[in-house]
Amino acid sequence: MIDRVTCAMSEAGVVVLPDEVLGKKRLRPHVMARGMVYFIAREHLKMSYPAIGKAIRRHHASIIHGEAVVVNDIETNAFVASIYKRVIHELDFKAPSWIKPCERVIVAEDKVRRDRPRVIHVDTDDAQL
Repeated sequence: MIDRVTCAMSEAGVVVLPDEVLGKKRLRPHVMARGMVYFIAREHLKMSYPAIGKAIRRHHASIIHGEAVVVNDIETNAFVASIYKRVIHELDFKAPSWIKPCERVIVAEDKVRRDRPRVIHVDTDDAQL
């Protein structure tokens, strides 16, 4: 599953190696890949938090937090949602009913210049998945 997540992220333009998912780096792409693995293991494979933690070499509390972060990202960020959909499609899993096609502009506050928002991602065509 880690290979599928990293492949889907690479296809989307975010390069993360499988070893980096198991590593300790806390860069955003690595954290996102880890969280996606946690969520898929929990949602589709019905694994317990301690079992996921043992497989990924993390404490189960880290799994709970990482899963919550990626679920929020899937709900609010079209780019993360598209990667998730690509992974579950490749793994032949069914998407949860709460995952909807994202047809909006995701805007975040610019940390450097707070006076203007910045566009993170625009996704209006879900057909490429």
